[in-house]
Amino acid sequence: MLRAKYKSGSSLILPKSNDIDYIYYYDTESERREAVLNNTEHDIDIHFTTLEKAKKVFLGCYIYPFMEHIEGDEIDFASFDMFDETIKTQYIALLKRYINLNHADKEWYHIYIAVKMYDKGKINLTKTELNTAQKIHDNGIDGTNYQYIIDYLEKAQ
Repeated sequence: MLRAKYKSGSSLILPKSNDIDYIYYYDTESERREAVLNNTEHDIDIHFTTLEKAKKVFLGCYIYPFMEHIEGDEIDFASFDMFDETIKTQYIALLKRYINLNHADKEWYHIYIAVKMYDKGKINLTKTELNTAQKIHDNGIDGTNYQYIIDYLEKAQ
């Protein structure tokens, strides 16, 4: 059974997103699979998942506090604390696994945002930082921002 719908993705944080993402949460994996197979909404970007995975650490999990409830059960995303030591350790390890991406890969904007949030110690980014994230999203990572990320991740626990 569909339990909740949330608006998610880059449209919630970047100044000029070119798409809108939704996450549909289901009780079970079999319900999720059935929903994927029966999906007829091809003009929007839907991610199908289960409630069990609602607050897992993944490349873009910094977005949880920004997600917008659309319908169904509310999930307490505001309680996701990326600065919690256990979550931070998992997240930093995950980010380090992505540093060999091609520099043109759009995933770099997730890494940049997460590193910037950790470096600042807060989730709110400045307009300049968000514009930098937008440039990375659109064009890939440049040498200066790549080195900033590498330097931060090398010294991070």
